Amino acid sequence: METGMKVHYKTVQAAEKKAEIEGQLNDYRQSIEEYNAKYKNRVGFKPKRVLIGYARRSEYRGIDEQVEVLENAGCGVIFKETTLSADTARGQYDHMNALLQPKDVVVVSDLTRLAWSTVNLTVLVDEFTNKGIDLMSVKDAWFNTTSVNRDFLLSVMRGINVFENELKSDKTRAGLAKAKQSGTKFGRALKEG
Repeated sequence: METGMKVHYKTVQAAEKKAEIEGQLNDYRQSIEEYNAKYKNRVGFKPKRVLIGYARRSEYRGIDEQVEVLENAGCGVIFKETTLSADTARGQYDHMNALLQPKDVVVVSDLTRLAWSTVNLTVLVDEFTNKGIDLMSVKDAWFNTTSVNRDFLLSVMRGINVFENELKSDKTRAGLAKAKQSGTKFGRALKEG
């Protein structure tokens, strides 16, 4: 009975935390809108965008350093993935993704906190850009889809993705050929009998 109560308490606590973050994000959006409305008629005015930070803990690095970097970058709200996970389950990422709106900018301290590979990064960038959301990395300054070089960056990333896949295929074929030469048998093992 006590275990069930703990689970319920944690569920309630998680729901309260989600509601708190959503409230912070709404307040932040409103302050950006008010700022833009106030200064929109000034010469050379460039509207502020909603900067949403995403930090993911790794086995070797904590999260505090990332949060500090994201705060210094101007993020109004930061989603913190504190659990270590070998799979792709990322609760805070999913929560952030559900709250994103067009023209928002997702900011990460470095690209390794967002994606595991070039392929994964390309998929995420496509998902975000299709929703009208931009991405930016503080450490990897070249990675900024809010810039005028956005289309060029995306084309280069897709090209690198194709190149990476071809390299993997070539290495796999070379490894299989070498294994065949050394007498390795492929396929299902024959049943004795």
